[in-house]
Amino acid sequence: LRSKPMSRIDLKRRAEIGAERRKKRQAAFIDTAMALIAEAGSLHALTPEALMKRAGASRGTFYNYFDGIDDVLEHVAAHVMNDLNQSILATYAGVESGPVRLAYSISQFFSRAEKDPAWGLCLSKLILEAGKISAESREYFAIDIEFGRADGTFTVTDDEVVRNLVGGIAAMGLISIHRGVFDADRKRQTLISMLLALGSSGAATDAFAHALLEAHWRDDADLSDSALLLRLAGDVCEDPVALLARGASAALQAESEAQ
Repeated sequence: LRSKPMSRIDLKRRAEIGAERRKKRQAAFIDTAMALIAEAGSLHALTPEALMKRAGASRGTFYNYFDGIDDVLEHVAAHVMNDLNQSILATYAGVESGPVRLAYSISQFFSRAEKDPAWGLCLSKLILEAGKISAESREYFAIDIEFGRADGTFTVTDDEVVRNLVGGIAAMGLISIHRGVFDADRKRQTLISMLLALGSSGAATDAFAHALLEAHWRDDADLSDSALLLRLAGDVCEDPVALLARGASAALQAESEAQ
């Protein structure tokens, strides 16, 4: 008997199953790579041989999914950063202040690292040892910087210098979090130093960093509240000194209530 020809639906489903299996297998390699980086505290331990041995995969299987270690690192960077990027993007949509967008983004990476220090360590090593961030992160970062340049806030014009400044400061902050020596004041000073290095004025920068980290964004605050971020951005532009005073007052009141 002649078998019936496979329908187009069956072929499509078959392709979908194959893609799902490939995605799962690739994700397993990425998880293994992150574990190796976390254990060694360095990217130097990540070699094709080490990855194949830990994953229990053959050389052919490895190269069926990746071109080499650099390709693995690109995928790890995307895995580490892109979910958080989407959350950040949804929150600061509509905000056109470069300093506010950038400070908020970096603060969220710090917050994520505080919850998952191994994640933060992995990201810091990707930045410092391989110069890797995801393509999506590069795009959003460039937009933040252009907003800051457009309103005259950011005065550094060389893109490589900007990347080095922000990437280096952020990566070292992630390492400090992993070491357990990154308290609220260091976080605030880190954001202030980063924004000042890019050209922000002292009053507005200090006001926003204080409000973001010590008053409006306490543990009980809704970190996805885009309206709050927009209001902060507007307050910084209109009267940074008043915002700083209000933020300091709120922080002191919260500390008093906690005692």
